[in-house]
Amino acid sequence: MLYDRATLAGLSTEAGFALNLNTGAELPYMAETGPGDGLSFWYPIDRDMVRQQRRALIGPPFADLVPRVRSRVLLPVVADSVAAQLAHLGEHGDNAVLNGCRALRYHAERIWSPKRVAAEWAVRHLPGEAAVIQAALDSHAMGRDAGRSLDRAAATQFLTRVHALLTTP
Repeated sequence: MLYDRATLAGLSTEAGFALNLNTGAELPYMAETGPGDGLSFWYPIDRDMVRQQRRALIGPPFADLVPRVRSRVLLPVVADSVAAQLAHLGEHGDNAVLNGCRALRYHAERIWSPKRVAAEWAVRHLPGEAAVIQAALDSHAMGRDAGRSLDRAAATQFLTRVHALLTTP
């Protein structure tokens, strides 16, 4: 992900990137020079995660380049991400459940964590959801295509609950 520094300083929940390259393992190659009509909720979420990490490979820390989006502004974006994953569960159900765990933790504590850590946190806070969360962890460890075998009804129920928690005032 590449951002123009001046644009980055004024972003809130917009995509705002100058270049998006996707060359990750098990993902289709993609090169974009603008957000187009795609889903844009990942960009402010990813920026908030990076900002929280306070690490820089080179140059100033990311947190010095972009203001943190207040949680009351970012939370609806997080809820949108859960709704979108719920709508496309057949593709990567395990990933959707683990992202749901991350969303729950962000909602409760305003921090981001890796998927496994968020899942462990979610199991402690929602022990009744432990089976679907553990199944998602197991599936996720087997590779991207394994997510299609996750119990769709259980994943749907979990993500519906997560979305309700995120959108209830």
